[in-house]
Amino acid sequence: MGKNFLISLKYLVISTLFFGFIYTFAITGVGYVFFKNKVKGSLIENNGTVIGSRLIQQNFSDPKFFWGRPSASNFETMPSGASNYGAISKDLKKNVDDRVNNIKKFYPNIKIEDIPPELLLASGSGLDPHISLNTALFQVDRIMKARKLPKIKREVILTLINKHTRKIQIDFLGEPRVNVLGLNIEMEKVLNGK
Repeated sequence: MGKNFLISLKYLVISTLFFGFIYTFAITGVGYVFFKNKVKGSLIENNGTVIGSRLIQQNFSDPKFFWGRPSASNFETMPSGASNYGAISKDLKKNVDDRVNNIKKFYPNIKIEDIPPELLLASGSGLDPHISLNTALFQVDRIMKARKLPKIKREVILTLINKHTRKIQIDFLGEPRVNVLGLNIEMEKVLNGK
């Protein structure tokens, strides 16, 4: 029994050193060399200040900006996740009704079936940084009106949407999607001449 215990202890120490430290530092080093931005969390900086990550949604509620999906965790990363409300949940119905009423402030005559579901229902993680291309296009009129932009600026916004649209993966996985934070940052710079 003593011999087996010593062998097990040696294996534990060696495994911990290799997998816990050596392997971890080696893989992190490879990441820093080949994927420098991604290994740091795909952070976005503005004038040397970190303002967000391309991987985590930010809370945009101002009508002058593109909105992402609602978040069941109020955009907090630690308690992130879905609300787990069922289809007959009164809380889910209230949340959706509140979101519909908010959208109707900008589109008074809209029918609920014409509102992209992404603007009504939270995602599984509550932190998805992307919206579909259709959801981005749906918001253009609201942004134009909120910013009091002339019609000629519509093409500028559509060009920015196109620039920030990631295409379908491997020709059949998913759908085109738009990174909300990246789009909002560039839109602000372009429209304000910064």
